[in-house]
Amino acid sequence: MLQLRQIAPLAGTLLSLAVADTAQALAIVNPENIVINVETQFDPFGNPVTGITSVENINFMDGLITETYKIDFQFDPFNDVFGPPPSSNTCDTPSPSNTLCFWDDPVRGGMAITAVVDAINIQQPGIDQVIADTVTGPPFLNPIPSPSFSVPISFDGTDIMSIGGLWNGSMWSMASFNNPPSDFDMYGLVTLTQKTVVNEPSNLVSIIAIGTIMILGFRYKSKFAS
Repeated sequence: MLQLRQIAPLAGTLLSLAVADTAQALAIVNPENIVINVETQFDPFGNPVTGITSVENINFMDGLITETYKIDFQFDPFNDVFGPPPSSNTCDTPSPSNTLCFWDDPVRGGMAITAVVDAINIQQPGIDQVIADTVTGPPFLNPIPSPSFSVPISFDGTDIMSIGGLWNGSMWSMASFNNPPSDFDMYGLVTLTQKTVVNEPSNLVSIIAIGTIMILGFRYKSKFAS
């Protein structure tokens, strides 16, 4: 019979494997569920303008934490959208006012924009621009169309460093941008819409229990087979 002292190390091994499995690295999950919102709007002259108005359901898994982000667009100088740099926003709490979620986090920002660009090319391959309703600067005719968008990630003392998407004539691709804070740009305003901690302890117990039963069964079977 398998003794308790033999079961304990086996259970410990299973627990280690289970913890290692749940402590996953940062990753985009279910990129196929990213939603690309496209609308046709009309400028003051009645001309149709079709473009991407927002991107939703960008999902991260960071260990046992899931985070969902949304991107809206605004055409303005950085100073008018986010305030004068240097700026920071950890975006820890879901809030419509948190729009610099990837500030000082180029890894997370790069992963998000890569997934967004891929989703646009798959879902809306013919859409060559994003459009924004919001402009606070001097007179522009809404909606503003743009063949690019940028998500700010840092400030070097002179320029805003951004990563984003760029229409290259046939498809969207990743791009990086450096602009003075006073220059107009099509900024992607990133908001954290949901943050959830996954409850895993019951799963760990189940993994240990099932694994231990399998080991006991195997040992029991082996004993009578011999």
